Amino acid sequence: MDRSDMSAGLKEFPVKELIDSGNCAVYGRTTYGLDILPLFWNHSGIELVCDGSELWVELEADCGFYEPWIAAELNGALMSRRMLLASDRYLCLYRSMEPNVK
Repeated sequence: MDRSDMSAGLKEFPVKELIDSGNCAVYGRTTYGLDILPLFWNHSGIELVCDGSELWVELEADCGFYEPWIAAELNGALMSRRMLLASDRYLCLYRSMEPNVK
């Protein structure tokens, strides 16, 4: 998917702003202080506290020998589990949800 699939009026949040806000927890090995958030190895991830009707993430995956996978949960329920392709750029985690519900 690309940006044309996104609804108009979505607000973008840089990684540093999310982490500084306290609404984002980072798990696993990574490096801080960058404009990106590299996640390495198994069980790395982020947890977001947010409200809104739609949530997209911008990501970059490189796969040589091993295939990277992603799992997305919403309030503890598995919403999606899929392999990431090198061509993936934007991933919709959810849309058409009731806004202002955390």
